[in-house]
Amino acid sequence: MKLKHLSLLIAALLLCTASIANNMYPVRGATKSQVQQQFGTPQYTKGPVGDPPITRWVYSDFSVVFEHDKALHSFPRNQGLENLPSSALPSRPEPGTGDNLSLPE
Repeated sequence: MKLKHLSLLIAALLLCTASIANNMYPVRGATKSQVQQQFGTPQYTKGPVGDPPITRWVYSDFSVVFEHDKALHSFPRNQGLENLPSSALPSRPEPGTGDNLSLPE
């Protein structure tokens, strides 16, 4: 009987820990105003780009990607890559300029 209670207690602790960990970053579906209310103003934003418009908000420890006003994904920032000078990062060729993805005419 004691083993059953211990198992239930461990399961409850694991669920609480997962819940706390999930609050470290914005959840999928949160609105921009909800994210700003919970986490404050981002350090900077990028976008909107494309259709539908995709925007990225960058905080000190994580980034959030939005489609329109809804959070799609949030993830931790890789501080090492973001501090590299842009000359150290690989460049992306412009479409149709030798990227071998252009269709023949």
